[in-house]
Amino acid sequence: MSEYFFATRSTPLPGGHKAAKKRDRIAKGVDKTAGYVYYRDAARNEWRGWGYCRSYGYPFDDATAREIEASWKAAGVGQ
Repeated sequence: MSEYFFATRSTPLPGGHKAAKKRDRIAKGVDKTAGYVYYRDAARNEWRGWGYCRSYGYPFDDATAREIEASWKAAGVGQ
């Protein structure tokens, strides 16, 4: 099964890796197939980040993404 990606970014995440780990933990709490990836792309000299979850298709993917993003915002690590 494929993955659904959301909340993509190519700028530094406020709070850095600590915030990214918190986002990952929160996403896994909402949906066990979800998470957050964050790393520095040295070749392009920029940061990359995105949330992901298993793709169940519309409207489930959007609903999961909205729930995770709302949880991030409530925890103070939202975009």
